[in-house]
Parts: sequence; C-alpha cells; structure tokens
Amino acid sequence: MGVDIAELDLKMTKDSVLIIMHDQTIDRTTTGKGKLQEYTLAEIQKFKLKNGLGRATDNTIPTFKNYLETAKGKILIDVDKGYVYFPQVIKLLKETGTLSQAIINIDDNTTFDEVEARYGKVPDDIILMPIVVYNDKVRAEAVAASYLRHKNTIFQPVWKDDKYITDENLVQFSNKGYGIWFNSLWASLCGGHHDDRAVEQNKPDETWGWLIAHGATIIQTDRPSELLMYLKKQKLHQ
Repeated sequence: MGVDIAELDLKMTKDSVLIIMHDQTIDRTTTGKGKLQEYTLAEIQKFKLKNGLGRATDNTIPTFKNYLETAKGKILIDVDKGYVYFPQVIKLLKETGTLSQAIINIDDNTTFDEVEARYGKVPDDIILMPIVVYNDKVRAEAVAASYLRHKNTIFQPVWKDDKYITDENLVQFSNKGYGIWFNSLWASLCGGHHDDRAVEQNKPDETWGWLIAHGATIIQTDRPSELLMYLKKQKLHQ
C-alpha cells in the first residue's frame, strides 16, 4: 500500500508466547471463544482468523516473532499494547534483528522514570513512544519532560479538544529534534482533526494539514491511501 509503518497489538498465550491480537477475547476475530491467555500456542493455532464479514479464513493467529520475521527490512513497526511485555518484546526484537525498525508504545502518561523503575535502564537504541494525554496539563508536561533525556523518543500527544493544548505543547518536541506522532483515527485523539473530517467532509487542510503545521513527524490513519495522496500533493512523501 506504500505506508511506512504498521501498528499491531500484543497478547500472551498461556505458555508465554506473544501473539498478535487486539481484543481482550478471541471471539470477534477468530473461530474460537474466550481469552487468548487461556490457551497455549498449540491450542490457539487450531482456530482460524475471520475476515471482515465474519467468515472463517485459512489463516491462523500470527505470533509476534512470525510478524517480525515477515516485516524485517520492509516496514517500520509500531508495537502497541507491548509495554506490559516490555522485556519479552525487546528480547524478540533483538533476536530477529528488528530493534531499529520498531517503536514501542508506553502506556498513557507513564513517565520515563516509571519505565526504568519497572524494567531497569532503557538502552539508548530502543525507540520509545510515550502517550501524553493532555487532560491534566501539569501531569502531561511532567511526563513529556521526563523523556527528554532519552533521545530515541517519539512523542504521541492525545487531546480531545484544542482548548486542552497549545501550539507550544505540540511543536516543542519536533523543535528539539524528537519525533511527534499524531493519531487522526478519531476526533477524541486529535482535537477533531481526524480522518473522517478530512475525507468525508473534504477538509484535509483543516485536519491532516493542521497536524503537519503543528509539528507532525508521523500521522496514524485509517485512510492511508487518501493521506498518502495528500502528502504527495504537498511534496511531503515520496
């Protein structure tokens, strides 16, 4: 499709194997029932993934290792829901030689000090992406400031209304050489500058354009084809 990054979510099986799965249960997306952690890897691979119409396919749930081996050298990886499995994620990234192409999400408003208190010193070559929620300005600014000593940081600001955030909050990260990731998936993540408004209301300059003007390095979208067309038109993507 020409996108630069693919996002995934992680869960762990009963026998401690990391699997690609978004939901808390496997009911919606597979032919099985229950929580993934109730099954071993051998048991979980007996189920088939469903397609968008809810029909069973020939595909089984991939492991994180499978995914990394397939993605190696091809695309950047955003590891969502991976903070709780941080040591296992780092281990697999190193084993598969994909550490440099992976971004690890850090749970909402978790400081860098809290990360290191839980998991020990974080090596400089690990790319972290703290989610900074601007509903409490004091807390958000403290969270953001704590990561400034980790140069391999991409900040992910989240705000439901522009009144909660200032231009200074947004551009400070990119001005200092850090990455800045905006979610345009839905309105509550980006103050209303979201995908549906860009495409269905034909207001890309007020949405994606607004995010770019406010320091975006990366935009996460559910409309990749339309966003890529817009970026290429603006000469911002090759």
